Amino acid sequence: YGNHKNGKSTLINRLHGIPFESSYTPTHGVDYKIIDMDDLCLRVWDCSGEDRYFSIFPRFFNEISLGIITIDLSNTEDLD
Repeated sequence: YGNHKNGKSTLINRLHGIPFESSYTPTHGVDYKIIDMDDLCLRVWDCSGEDRYFSIFPRFFNEISLGIITIDLSNTEDLD
């Protein structure tokens, strides 16, 4: 979870073994990925940072074990 353009999808892609890309492709709504890491399997919901999608997120957050909030340290608005 975090504001748009702050690296949520990039972080997930790196965990999934996808190389970094400098081009920006926004997530629309919610994207889902399964990441297998040795003895660990992560089921990851990548949520858009755009305000218009916030109302749909609670249904994806039921029974989660871990949440990650991302921020862009170069953007002071993310720190508010």
